[in-house]
Amino acid sequence: MDFLIRGISKKDMDYLKSLARENSLSLNQFLLHILQEYCEQKQVHQTEKLYLNYLEEMKEITCMLLKKEEAESECLVRLEKMF
Repeated sequence: MDFLIRGISKKDMDYLKSLARENSLSLNQFLLHILQEYCEQKQVHQTEKLYLNYLEEMKEITCMLLKKEEAESECLVRLEKMF
C-alpha cells in the first residue's frame, strides 16, 4: 500500500516506513511519535528562550552586587586602618 503525503518523495516515505518498522510501530504511530517529540522540543526551546534573558540579567546583577560589596569591604578596611 502506497502512502502519499504532499512534499515527501517516495524515497523519503520508504525511509520513514523502514524507521517505523525498526521501532515496531505502524507508519502512523511513528509519524505521530516524531511530531509529538518535535512539539515537546519546541516547547522546551521556547521556555529556555524565555528564561535565558532573565537568567543572564540575574547573573549580571549578581556580578555587579559582588563587585560593589568587594569595593565596600575595601573601603571599610581602609577606614579601620585610619582609626
